[in-house]
Amino acid sequence: MSLHLCSGDFELFDLTNNDTIHFITTILQISSTYGIVHKYIALVICMFGSVANAMHIFVLTRPIMRKSSVNQLLSIIAVCDICTMLSYTVYIIRFDVMIDHNNPPPGYQLKWVIFAIAHVVVSIALHTITLYLCVVTAYMRYFSIKKFECRLNQTNLSCFIFIITMICVAVLCIPTLLVHEIRRVENPNREILYGVQISELSLGSTCFLFKLNLWLTGIFFKVIPCVLLIVFTIALLMELQNNRRKHRVLVSGNSLIAKKRESRRDRTTLMLVILLAVFLCTELPQGERKPKLKKYTGNARNHFL
Repeated sequence: MSLHLCSGDFELFDLTNNDTIHFITTILQISSTYGIVHKYIALVICMFGSVANAMHIFVLTRPIMRKSSVNQLLSIIAVCDICTMLSYTVYIIRFDVMIDHNNPPPGYQLKWVIFAIAHVVVSIALHTITLYLCVVTAYMRYFSIKKFECRLNQTNLSCFIFIITMICVAVLCIPTLLVHEIRRVENPNREILYGVQISELSLGSTCFLFKLNLWLTGIFFKVIPCVLLIVFTIALLMELQNNRRKHRVLVSGNSLIAKKRESRRDRTTLMLVILLAVFLCTELPQGERKPKLKKYTGNARNHFL
């Protein structure tokens, strides 16, 4: 069993060890079993998420709400999420629901192969833009609490921030586009079909471009926004705690109004901690993966990343 495209790669697993082989086989079996229901779960999540984000946009774009730069950024984040989920819905339907996994096709029409590559690049870009906009939102929230009249929250900076973020992410996504290559697939029915494979360009110079893409995806698309969000969220929680202490000094702790406000603050703090924990559990581990070059074999469906 070969797991490498390039010679001299770092061996993450000892494939001569029976325990290691059994562990990897078990993981693959679990993945295969979950793959049966994944397409249905993904479709439900995408449909529910699209509707929820649409409602989010409707609320945040109300005349009173859209004056805040934070609310504008949250609306942009919701739009990016909707685009990502719509693209993933089409991808799941075409390349999973409509496919007979017992007899997968050798390839696909050129338009669907182009869509698959576009889906990979665009979904990565939109998700990364969303992460960095979340970081900016946390930054703005922190200074909005720290300074009552914060210009960052009042001025219309959302479009400028989005454009700058989009340009930077687009540049960083160029290696992701270059590592894919459309190739014609041999078809016994003589129908012209295509598949996606790792490009010859990315395999040159000991797979420099392929490895560069993996490190860019892990560090710039995952680790850096996670670290920044940790910093700003901790700063936000500390500032909330500081404001709570000041409030206790100014307002009697025995009054009913003070207790209600204190309860609302506790719920807000708890929600922030939960959101941070979920965010880190889902995003940070993906950024810490070591570059492992998987060998693409088998039918054309396995060539889609």
